[in-house]
Amino acid sequence: MMPQAMARPIEPTPPLSGEDAEELLASLEKVASPEEVEKRLEAAKRYLADVKRPKVLSRRPPKEPSDR
Repeated sequence: MMPQAMARPIEPTPPLSGEDAEELLASLEKVASPEEVEKRLEAAKRYLADVKRPKVLSRRPPKEPSDR
């Protein structure tokens, strides 16, 4: 049996500095206002809380025999 090949390691992204960093920060401000960011964070927190909540399976009442 042949051994499975391993994936290549992912190289870390180099840190941004100088003009590139300034352009990135400026572009991020254009994506969403601070109010929109807060709104999205709250929605994400509610969604995550709902997903993590244990689900309770309801049990159906037994079927009654039908009159034939």
